[in-house]
Amino acid sequence: MQIVMVAVAVCFFALLGAEQAAAAAWGGMVSVVPTALFAWATDRERREGRFLAYGLARTLATLALMAVALAWARPAPFGFFATLGWVQLAYVVVPSGRSLVRQRRSRSR
Repeated sequence: MQIVMVAVAVCFFALLGAEQAAAAAWGGMVSVVPTALFAWATDRERREGRFLAYGLARTLATLALMAVALAWARPAPFGFFATLGWVQLAYVVVPSGRSLVRQRRSRSR
């Protein structure tokens, strides 16, 4: 879901120019890479303590990648932070959508 959101953001910001599109790509990378690593790690491990540790590591990796991207690549702030915020919405929208689907299925039975 996040990769699709990043692609949409990059296409949208491409309308504003190449600098904004590159910034959107950096903002998406900062969010997608730690999430992919988190998903891979939690798929291999099922203990609750490890799950929480991986979640903390994902947050710290996101912050570290954000610092690296801002210091090294110096992306345009609007495209970077708008895309970062847009992609972070996936953590709210996807679980909400799943609960709505469950409610509809339970009503139809």
